[in-house]
Amino acid sequence: MLAGPCCDRCPACGQAVNGQHGMECHLGRYPECAAQAWTPEPVEEDKQAERSRQDQADIYEHSTQEAVGNDLADFRYTKYIPSATINTFKIKVCGWLQHAADELVRRLDGRAMVADDLRQVVCSVLNLFAGIETEKKEAAALRARVPLVDVVYRELGRRTVHSMDADGFKIGPGRVIVDYCYDVPVKSSLARLLQHDPRAWQMVQDTMDTWSRVRPQKRSRMEQHIIADLPDGAAFEDHPELGITARAEELARGGTPGSKARPYKIAISLYYDGLNPCNALGPWANIHPIGAFYYSITNLDSSIRTAKPYLQLVTIVNDNLLKHYAKDIVTQLVDMSTGSGPPHL
Repeated sequence: MLAGPCCDRCPACGQAVNGQHGMECHLGRYPECAAQAWTPEPVEEDKQAERSRQDQADIYEHSTQEAVGNDLADFRYTKYIPSATINTFKIKVCGWLQHAADELVRRLDGRAMVADDLRQVVCSVLNLFAGIETEKKEAAALRARVPLVDVVYRELGRRTVHSMDADGFKIGPGRVIVDYCYDVPVKSSLARLLQHDPRAWQMVQDTMDTWSRVRPQKRSRMEQHIIADLPDGAAFEDHPELGITARAEELARGGTPGSKARPYKIAISLYYDGLNPCNALGPWANIHPIGAFYYSITNLDSSIRTAKPYLQLVTIVNDNLLKHYAKDIVTQLVDMSTGSGPPHL
């Protein structure tokens, strides 16, 4: 704040200026004049105002760092950009932001704030990678916002195997091998997806109306041959919970979607795919194949239903064990009589 009386000349160098605006421009252009002309006036401390300003600064800092963290997570885990590339990009961006901070300090130097305090404020605003400088810190910050789903160990069975000689005879004592797989609880992964993706949750709510009203009756013979999407097939239309008859009965009962009379219904499609983590051209190509069961949500629009962020892993198992436990694994995931998931999932 200007301590001396308002005049048309600089009190330090005597140069003529045009009014108060001209004085401010002059003092901003010449820091040596500002150091003599500008003196801070004692201001009564307002703790409530200071606390409010600090809260606003914390909100800005938190929201900015969260946005940057979400974008970096999208680069790493959705677009599969290599970590080395992202780390190099972060180093470059930090250099650019440092140049921007230096330029801001140079232009604002000489104002009411001390240069060191001003630099600290500007740098704190532009330090977008504070707390997420490394990939490990990024992952920790991401886990704090979006919790991980616990993986459950499940024993499939036990087998006794023996060593064999050249003639095919068993030799030595038998060894007991424990066969197992890992499950990702469907309830947990589904809840996390719908809680942190508003678009997916909105699509689930929309299907409560569209599945009940768009096609409540059987289609004509000509239309029955047209399958444009999963809900157009006979397996979906004849389903005891999601089919046309079930939808008509639910619509007749009335009630608000999401209530006890009309609970939300989520259709899940189960898939299987084999993975080979080894080099396909190497000597161990088919020694350690992995079988993966995953699901997609039929309630989602077909444009995003099978996109990588919406495909959820259910079970991962050694592919060689499927010849022994395939039926057990599938029946644990799906009720074969009704096609619905069991309650424990």
